[in-house]
Amino acid sequence: MVILRGLSTDRLPQAAQVLRESGIRVVEVAMNSPQAVRQLRLLRDFNFCLGAGTILSKDDAHAAVDAGAEFLFSPTDPPFFRPFCEQRRVLGIPGALTPSEVYSLYSSGIPYIKLFPAMPLGSSYLRQLLGPCPGLQLIPTGGVTLPAAEQFLAAGAVAVAVGSEIASPELVVAQRFQEIAERARAFVSLVEKVGPHVVRLRS
Repeated sequence: MVILRGLSTDRLPQAAQVLRESGIRVVEVAMNSPQAVRQLRLLRDFNFCLGAGTILSKDDAHAAVDAGAEFLFSPTDPPFFRPFCEQRRVLGIPGALTPSEVYSLYSSGIPYIKLFPAMPLGSSYLRQLLGPCPGLQLIPTGGVTLPAAEQFLAAGAVAVAVGSEIASPELVVAQRFQEIAERARAFVSLVEKVGPHVVRLRS
């Protein structure tokens, strides 16, 4: 999935069109971005599997789902998060980092877990988590580069979230959409190369 954070709302439709044409199917709007709710509403027109991230309050969760978010990402596991997602019937992906945090979510039946922040520990850490618990469905997030995305997927991640490495605010403001397209296609290619274990939230 591609994380859209801090993008210019005026240029967002152009960026979204480029991402869609380049094969990106899942995008997440960070709710701590300016005009995040408006951006979610704009993105509904592009038939993405649409999510909202950085969910840390119930108000943001309500606003995101009302604006069209189909899944919610949180960097932690706030007390309201899982009951809210169950009530509103959206996929909730809480965050964890330590083995205890990850296993606590897994043992409670959470299908997907956001591994955050993933980059400081890298793909070898994810691989070691999967050793004693191969059923984990981990989604590394947080500063993930395109080379690191490939390493995480090869190590067993079921998805990976990449942000400014594909669609940074600077590229969008400068209207460097060809560069965004090239980065997006490279991301799609590496996901396709990894194989069938990668989860498809929606086609």
